Amino acid sequence: MQEHGLDPEKPADRLKNDEWVNERFRQEMSAALRAEFPGARIFYNCGHIHKQGPKRFSTYSHLELESLPTGGWGYDHFPSSARYAATLGLDFVSHTGKFHTSWGEFGGFKHPDALEFEAAQMVALGSKCLVGDQLHPDGRINADTYASVGPAYRRVERLEPYLERATQVSDIAILAAEYFHPIGARNSDADDGAAQALQELKLPFDVIDPSAKFEAYRLIILPDEIPVDSDLAARFKGYLAQGGKLLLTGTSALNGDGTFAVDAGIRSNGPPVAFNPSYVRAGAALDAAMTDTPFVMYGRGEAITATGADVLAEIVPPYFNRSYAHFSSHQHTPDDPNSAPLGAAVTATGSVGYIAFPIFTIYHAMGQPLYKYMVRGLISRLLPNPAIITDLPSSGRATLTRQDEQSRHILHLLYGAPQIRGKAVPNGEGGVRVMEMIEDIPALGPVTTSVRLATPPSRVYDAMTGEAVPFTYADGRAEITIPGLRIHSAVVFEGTA
Repeated sequence: MQEHGLDPEKPADRLKNDEWVNERFRQEMSAALRAEFPGARIFYNCGHIHKQGPKRFSTYSHLELESLPTGGWGYDHFPSSARYAATLGLDFVSHTGKFHTSWGEFGGFKHPDALEFEAAQMVALGSKCLVGDQLHPDGRINADTYASVGPAYRRVERLEPYLERATQVSDIAILAAEYFHPIGARNSDADDGAAQALQELKLPFDVIDPSAKFEAYRLIILPDEIPVDSDLAARFKGYLAQGGKLLLTGTSALNGDGTFAVDAGIRSNGPPVAFNPSYVRAGAALDAAMTDTPFVMYGRGEAITATGADVLAEIVPPYFNRSYAHFSSHQHTPDDPNSAPLGAAVTATGSVGYIAFPIFTIYHAMGQPLYKYMVRGLISRLLPNPAIITDLPSSGRATLTRQDEQSRHILHLLYGAPQIRGKAVPNGEGGVRVMEMIEDIPALGPVTTSVRLATPPSRVYDAMTGEAVPFTYADGRAEITIPGLRIHSAVVFEGTA
């Protein structure tokens, strides 16, 4: 580390050195393997596919996305990871587990509904499927394990014709905060919160790093803490000039002098607001679900003045920050209805939206639906006519894929809401964690969905049964209503451009 000018006392420098050592090993090992075994498949396992750009994976032949929802990863990790892996051009397979908890749990069994949902989500996001098991030392295959895995693979087998070379249809890209702030573990909270919100809103998206082609997307989100240097700023300005849209949150694209790296019609007045928490006063102009009274924000907002953008919400102060000298109730001080606003909370121009809080990080932490609705209100302004509109509940999932060779689109609708059932699962490090799990998924229905298609489909049918699905087509959208949905439904739109 000293030879490379790194300080062993600094965690960031230690992480940088770790990656340098690992990369040297990967380069040497892959070169040796490819020289001796040209067809060998090579993957270096580390429990997470780090969002560090395609160069990071030049020594790999494919990717394996380890993501056991009940094993500590949770149900939000895999979709974000898969939506990044799909942009890298590598074949990839996803690992879940048959275990109730995680690896090495002999005698542990996941509910078959959970396995069926997880496998369906894998294929809906373009991944191959792997359900991890661990062989008993007596060498005998466990029949109960494969009885629980069987339904998931029967579904995947019937869907295979609609999965080969199917690509995601994504209007939106999340520029990964993990790329700029590597943490050496799993996803950043900002990335996870953004992915969580978009999934709940049924807005198809990719997760990208700066190597991606920005022009492939109608909207790019910079979640909470994305630094924008001069090169990246120039790319974004060109992207906006070509009709692209940006959604900035928190300190993303904020320069040290109070200006923003792109023209968002706003400027910063200096340090963040002095109150934490503070409040936001919005209204139906932002989103129909907004309350008329101010609602609390569990994070520090930036002090923002609009210089051309429309102000859609304002930051409202409390009477004071709670402390030993100033006390109010059980948690924090209420808003002061007689005080002037501290600045703009949400702004929008024709091409750039901004939220003055690290909204995705605090949504991931707190789960307050109003935070998500703030995002929804801005996206509705920036991105009219989305790829999918559906009345699935917020815990449902929707993706759209395209098979160019067959001139068809496939709509995947999923529902399998996880619940926290385990409250004190040992985490292997002396502590405990909660566990999200899925059991006995109920049926929903009817479910109505419309899909943006450039041409009317010649035929619409259920991929599993082949049965025709009635549809209407108007104004560039095909609308269907399926009578029921349990776990997963795949609907094929044939003859579409």
